[in-house]
Amino acid sequence: MRKCAAIRDGLRRARPVLGDQLKLLATVGGADLTAMTGFLLQAAVRKLPVVLDGVVGAACALVAQRVAFRAPDWWVASHDSGEPGQAKALDRMALDPVLAHGVRVGKASAGCWPCR
Repeated sequence: MRKCAAIRDGLRRARPVLGDQLKLLATVGGADLTAMTGFLLQAAVRKLPVVLDGVVGAACALVAQRVAFRAPDWWVASHDSGEPGQAKALDRMALDPVLAHGVRVGKASAGCWPCR
């Protein structure tokens, strides 16, 4: 129930700033999410490929895409975690997971697989 309340409260705080991605991060994102989003943006500027692993990485990538539309050209989705939010985010960015083995371990376990 705590998670539901936290999401509800976050959505209420986010409503006034939905059009401005940086204000959105400042309003509902923690320092870790803001840093990850910044990392994804800077990696795209430097044309450095990044492996996205999991729903949190996909969520940060979705915010970064709103700032720089072509940034997903430099991202690779590692796997399908089974999280509906991740699937929707990857679909919106037109990214297909490299691995579709039903890996749902977490802890960034699938992030290194596409690097073989």
